[in-house]
Amino acid sequence: MYWVWTNRRESEDEATVSRRPAVISERRLRFDDGSAITEEVPLIEIDIDADSGSVLTENLVANATTGLLFSEKLRNVLQSVGVDNLQYFDCVIHFAAENRDVTDYRLANIVGRVACVDESTSDFMYMPSDPTEIMMINKLGIDESKIEDLLMLRLHEYDQIILVHEKVKQAVTDAGISGVQFFKPEDYRP
Repeated sequence: MYWVWTNRRESEDEATVSRRPAVISERRLRFDDGSAITEEVPLIEIDIDADSGSVLTENLVANATTGLLFSEKLRNVLQSVGVDNLQYFDCVIHFAAENRDVTDYRLANIVGRVACVDESTSDFMYMPSDPTEIMMINKLGIDESKIEDLLMLRLHEYDQIILVHEKVKQAVTDAGISGVQFFKPEDYRP
C-alpha cells in the first residue's frame, strides 16, 4: 500500500521556511517536479524569520525551497528502508534572531514521478484553461501496479503530492519522525 506524505507543523513553535533561498531563485532550481538536478548546486542558505518558529522538526516545513528539508535522522531512516531515489543538497539554516546556524539538514529532491492515478476511483476538478491539469482533488485513487519498485515518488498528475510505500511510512512512524503526516490516498484532501 502507498500513502500520501504531507509536511505538517503541529505547533506555531515549529520552524517553517517562508522565504525562498536566493540560490534557488537565481538559478531557477526546481526540487519538486520529480526530475534529477544535473547541475552543481552551491550551498543553499536558508533564513528562518523570528516569527517563523524556532523548533526544528525532522521533516521541516519548507515550501519556499520547492523541495523537502530533512534532518540527518530522517535521512538515515529513509536509507535504512531502501529509499534510493533521493538527491541531497547541502544547506545551512540561519536563525538570525538567535544568532544560530544549523548544518545537519539537507534539501531533498525526489527523483521519480509516476503517472499512477486510478481515474475510475478518483474525483478531480480540472483547470478550465487546461483540461489535463488538476485544479482540485476531491478523492484520490492510486493504481499501485504502475509504481513498480519506487518506495518514494511524486505523483505525475499532480507533482506536489508525494507517495510513499507502507514500509517507509512504518519506519518513519516507528522512528518518531516529526513534521510529517500520512494519509490513505482516498482520505487525502490538499
